Amino acid sequence: RPDRRRHRFAMRVQPARRYHFVIERRGSLITVDIDGQRLMELDDPEPLAGRGHDHFGFNNWSADVTFDNLRIQPL
Repeated sequence: RPDRRRHRFAMRVQPARRYHFVIERRGSLITVDIDGQRLMELDDPEPLAGRGHDHFGFNNWSADVTFDNLRIQPL
């Protein structure tokens, strides 16, 4: 399966810095913006939808990360 991601800029995470993420899915397009800049987008030709695919999950991969002001809105 081909990699359909489109990257906009290279980014290195800086310790102790706050970042503002916006992760959105509209139809088949998934976008990730950080501090107002597009990090990447993915056009998924077969997005999961419907019952059983109506949740969002994330993980900190055992890093020292905190989340605040988190909003998840239904599609």
